[in-house]
Amino acid sequence: MAALRHAYTTLFIALLLAAPSDAAESMERVRECVRENAPRSSVVLEVSLRTREAKGESTPTRLKLYWRRLPDGERRALIRFSAPEELAGSAVLLQGIGDARPRVHLYLPELGRPQQVSSREQLTRFLGRSDLGLEEIAILLDPVGDPNLRLLDGAAAVDGRPAWAFEW
Repeated sequence: MAALRHAYTTLFIALLLAAPSDAAESMERVRECVRENAPRSSVVLEVSLRTREAKGESTPTRLKLYWRRLPDGERRALIRFSAPEELAGSAVLLQGIGDARPRVHLYLPELGRPQQVSSREQLTRFLGRSDLGLEEIAILLDPVGDPNLRLLDGAAAVDGRPAWAFEW
């Protein structure tokens, strides 16, 4: 488990490199860095998100993402929520992620068993309770795969270290 976390940590540390001045060249360097350093078979991520509402209130969403590539090439992702309180214990399982539409199962503690999600709207309604959307899930699963990824600053800094800043 520690090795998996280390592998993904290495991925993000590798992104904290000085970027060339050309945005297109920077984007290609980042994508290449992710391809070279991304875990090949599995990873576990702990994610914490905060959403600020118009009133200034902040709502935390906490989840663990388990991603695995099976020997036959199929990919699976399990997302388990621990916050907010009304979602704690809920989970989303995505199977067959890739070019094909994934099979999606949703687990709600009050139902006591997983149910297959038959429409995008069902999943969107559930995720809306967490302030997490399908786009954010796609970013968690493939941080640089979105063609709309745009370089904001090639000379940013994170904790005093050079970094690239992007917008999705």
